[in-house]
Amino acid sequence: MCLSYLLYYPRINLTRCASIPDIMEQLHFIGVKEIYRPVRTWPFIIKSPKQYKNLSFVDAMNKFKWTREQGLSYNNFVLRLLVNVRCSKTDNAEWMIQGMMASPPEIERPYVTEPVLCSSSSCLSHNLFLVLLVSLYISSTTTRNSGPFVL
Repeated sequence: MCLSYLLYYPRINLTRCASIPDIMEQLHFIGVKEIYRPVRTWPFIIKSPKQYKNLSFVDAMNKFKWTREQGLSYNNFVLRLLVNVRCSKTDNAEWMIQGMMASPPEIERPYVTEPVLCSSSSCLSHNLFLVLLVSLYISSTTTRNSGPFVL
């Protein structure tokens, strides 16, 4: 879900919203030093280092030689970055490159799935129901496939 929808009140009619972790910090992670300025369009173009010169953000991220460890480190890194939040009331409105910077939410208690516990009597009744359902299905398909019933 776009973080933008969580950050505005009172409700207003929004045509589009986007939230993305700080782009320059993400690019620094893969070794990008500089982009062409001023930034007026998306995607913007990388200036240096040479291996990423004239590439867009997406192209540079795809060119980077990811390892599993780097991918995990990148995921943890991005979760702590400031988020650029941009919204527009109309489709025709100019899409600002820089929106409002917001801190990512702090997770105080991560969600932990609870184990499914099943008492023996409820498991038995579920298993019995399943056996009856399968038996009914088999008997109905057998009757259909055996042709007309004649006495």
